[in-house]
Amino acid sequence: MNEEQFQKQLLARLDIVIRILLAGSDAEEKRSVADMASTLDQMGLTPGEIGAILGKASNYVSATLGNKKRAKGKVKTKNG
Repeated sequence: MNEEQFQKQLLARLDIVIRILLAGSDAEEKRSVADMASTLDQMGLTPGEIGAILGKASNYVSATLGNKKRAKGKVKTKNG
């Protein structure tokens, strides 16, 4: 195994560990992909990096984060 193959394998395993930690271990702790993406975004990762960790395309991550931010910005009122 050459150095490049080793690095790719190591990164893949680290991505798995991150996914496991983000997802939670109990059924009550299960988190959505949007919540996990938001957490990684808050930690400063790019959509491409988040997508690689979560196994999603970067455009999916960008759209998910955008929708989550828009939903957070909206304030619900009784009349409208």
